[in-house]
Amino acid sequence: MNECDPTIIWERVRERTEEATSDICRALGLYRGEDAFVVFDTETTGFSPARGARIIEVAFHEYRIRDGGLEEQGDFVSHIDPRMPIPYRITELTRITEEHVRGKPLIGDVIPDISAFIGKKPVVGHNVNFDLRFLNPEMEQRGYMPLPKERVLDTLKISRDLYGMKAGHSLGKCANREGVGIFDCSTYHSASHDARVTAEVFVSMLRKIADGGHY
Repeated sequence: MNECDPTIIWERVRERTEEATSDICRALGLYRGEDAFVVFDTETTGFSPARGARIIEVAFHEYRIRDGGLEEQGDFVSHIDPRMPIPYRITELTRITEEHVRGKPLIGDVIPDISAFIGKKPVVGHNVNFDLRFLNPEMEQRGYMPLPKERVLDTLKISRDLYGMKAGHSLGKCANREGVGIFDCSTYHSASHDARVTAEVFVSMLRKIADGGHY
């Protein structure tokens, strides 16, 4: 990747690298520093917790970046009993049925494990504000600190800064653009699959920025 690549908006990238609070600037710190971080995803019964939607699956994967590649350090993955029916359209999307969540822990049961797994590490997600709208209130309700925005990185924001708003930025389109081979349409919208794909998209974009911009 170089300055002549027409798909990356290098002027925009340079602007972001000079903003200490931008996702690109903070992500480059992880890329260079080999610090541990957590990539996560959730699946839910709907799209609005304010309208009663609940979490039905969580996946948290810890990584380090070494020599430009990912090293997975561990994970915490679980189906969650939402104590409500799973709409048919959600089962169609996620393939998660009532049987998958029956007898599984409630979200409150796993919040201590999630908090301990994340610790003080940075957190990465794709369109991460969607997941945080579900997760943070559950953490606060049980006396745990919500994830602060200064520790959260969004691959959706980074992708938009790299390629512009007109490019597609769904996780699938990002994975195709970054050549992420583990993306699988048959398991898309599985929390663990999506978290792993997000991690690969994340490191691929950072590699392009570091190599092409010489940061």
